[in-house]
Amino acid sequence: MAFLLKGIGDALNQVNEISPRFDAKILNFLGQCEPGVCWNEILSRFNISSINRGVRIGAGMVQANGYYGMSDTAVDLNVIIPASTQFAMVIAEINLAARPQRFQVRLTNQSASSSIPLTRNNLFLSPSGIHQIPLYLLTIQPSGIITWSDQRVQLSRPQNVQHANNANHSTSATNLTGSGTIATTTTTTTATRTTNSTRIANTAFVHAVVDWANRVQSPQADVWYGHITLPNGLIIQWHEVTSQSITFVRAFPDRCFFVGFVGNWGSNLTSDNHTARTTGIDRATVTRTGFRWFHQSSATRVNQRRFLAMGW
Repeated sequence: MAFLLKGIGDALNQVNEISPRFDAKILNFLGQCEPGVCWNEILSRFNISSINRGVRIGAGMVQANGYYGMSDTAVDLNVIIPASTQFAMVIAEINLAARPQRFQVRLTNQSASSSIPLTRNNLFLSPSGIHQIPLYLLTIQPSGIITWSDQRVQLSRPQNVQHANNANHSTSATNLTGSGTIATTTTTTTATRTTNSTRIANTAFVHAVVDWANRVQSPQADVWYGHITLPNGLIIQWHEVTSQSITFVRAFPDRCFFVGFVGNWGSNLTSDNHTARTTGIDRATVTRTGFRWFHQSSATRVNQRRFLAMGW
């Protein structure tokens, strides 16, 4: 057992000695990031380019569980030209099992499969672990042509902060307090239409506003339509139509269980004024998206026919 104090490191007198594992624990606590490439190093992101029979990987820095590895110059990685297409992964590897411990950028063995397993021990828990961070997946053709897909995880800031004052950027916040202003482009999880809570306004709230606006559409208007969602989730909608095959203004989310003939918006002694006995609804055609009128001699006799539909 030992007591450690982070300091400048005095190896001669064994005071405040630098312990790489202790440093890693401190950095892991401060950063709390998933393993990946330190993206703030603008000129050091392991950029890739082609060379004869291989690729050149530029300088870069990675982090895994508080351990940092850096390559300060480009490294050339050569491949074996295969008889059929093969794959290989360019990785940044932190190896605590080696003596001395080491960091390197290298290629995995070439494989006929693009699914290449990597060793990704949690170095925070495993003092002798190995963590391989993917950079690029290479596709190696028999012709010698090499292409790649970018596998780099970009780390530009700490990912988890318990408390922060005057933070200008924040994602995945679980608790917001105070009198701050939420940006106009902020999004929130879409809830169901029946959700009624203190959440930030979302699609369900917008639907509720539209429903309220539509419910006051005057029945005496030239075009009669609207819909409303009741607190129990029941949706009622009404419309005036002139077609024989009808599509609801708003499709019911789950099902329509009732459609009824309401009447016609026409005057007496006109072709628009049909009695109920000449009007029917083809039950077999009723779906959550629409239905079809029945007992019609022609589509022209559906003029200004009104219906009431219910569902959820």
